[in-house]
This record gives sequence, structure tokens and C-alpha cells, in this order.
Amino acid sequence: MVTFTCRADASITMSEKDAFSMLEIMGQDTIVPGSILEADVPEAFHRLEAAIDARNSANPVKESAEKDILKGTVHLAQALVDLFAAAVKNQCNVTWFESSSLI
Repeated sequence: MVTFTCRADASITMSEKDAFSMLEIMGQDTIVPGSILEADVPEAFHRLEAAIDARNSANPVKESAEKDILKGTVHLAQALVDLFAAAVKNQCNVTWFESSSLI
């Protein structure tokens, strides 16, 4: 399990597979622990939001890698978008770390 956090919003925990998918969409290395500095958060936020928009698009376009990654994880991606929106608004870093299972 991987937990994403910033001081401006609640933490989000997801499976390592889903977390790595989200990190790849944002152009980040899949290294745990990790962080995105405040100055780079808006770009990562934009990439993640664009991938969700593409996934939710009603246009019958060819499936992209981002759409494939988001298949079945849109609710997790949206929660992460909310965290990144709070990070952008409050100008803070986003970090992630390995966490124990929720079970």
C-alpha cells in the first residue's frame, strides 16, 4: 500500500499497483518514498486531471496509455486529483510513502 499526503488535505491510500500507475501518469518515478515539490505540483496535477478528462470523455477516441491505466481506478484518480488541487491551492509539496495494509 502507498499513501499520498500533503498538509492541505486528507491522505489517500491505494495499492502499490494503482499508486505506480498514477505516478507514471504524472511523469514521476515509481520510487517509494517520494515527493513532488510545490513548484512541480501544478504540472503533475494537470497531467493527472487531463488523463481523467480523457478517460471520462464521451469522444470515441483511440485508447491511450493513460486511459488504459485509469480503467477501473477513476475513483482513486479523482481522490488524488482532489489532493493535488488542495496542494496547488495551498502551495505545498505532495509526498508518498509505503504504508501498511488497511486490513
